[in-house]
Amino acid sequence: MDWQQYNDVYLTLDEENRVEDALPAEKERQHRFLIRKWGESYDDSELEYLENLHKGLVESQNIVGALNED
Repeated sequence: MDWQQYNDVYLTLDEENRVEDALPAEKERQHRFLIRKWGESYDDSELEYLENLHKGLVESQNIVGALNED
């Protein structure tokens, strides 16, 4: 692959907010973080769903502090 192809792949991943998926160490670190945050009883797709749901709620519901978030 030449530089342009790598750049195109990077831009595609960046648009989809999935740059860390191309980096195995970063993906593993993120997976461990999600397990600590949400628990071990969820599979990968459920962990991703919970994290995206939480981010969406925080961004759309005027949450400004820990008490509001709880």
